[in-house]
Amino acid sequence: MAAIPKGRIVLYVVLGVIVIVVGIFVLTTSAKEKQLQAGHKWEVEDVARFVKGRTEQCEDIEQDLSGYTGPEVDEAMALLAKAREGMTQMQSLTDANEITAKSKEVGENIKKARAIKNKLKRGK
Repeated sequence: MAAIPKGRIVLYVVLGVIVIVVGIFVLTTSAKEKQLQAGHKWEVEDVARFVKGRTEQCEDIEQDLSGYTGPEVDEAMALLAKAREGMTQMQSLTDANEITAKSKEVGENIKKARAIKNKLKRGK
């Protein structure tokens, strides 16, 4: 067997160390970023954009539900009405914690209404 030059061994060791250091950096940065995203607090400036997007979603769901009748549709419409009421309340809030809580509530109501809509579309 041919002998491997010592310079090549040193090169591979140095490259291996660099890869390990960069990998650790990427993992720690990614973990920090996820922590920041998980703790996102709504600010007053974010509310208008949030309300606009959620209003469009509510209108789309209402439009899709317009061809259906029954108690499920009534429940979905009630959830959408709650969501719209929550969005109206959000616009008057100034505390970030209250805005965050209300946005989660509105999102849950829309999520439930969308689930009912999808269930009706599948014909169940």
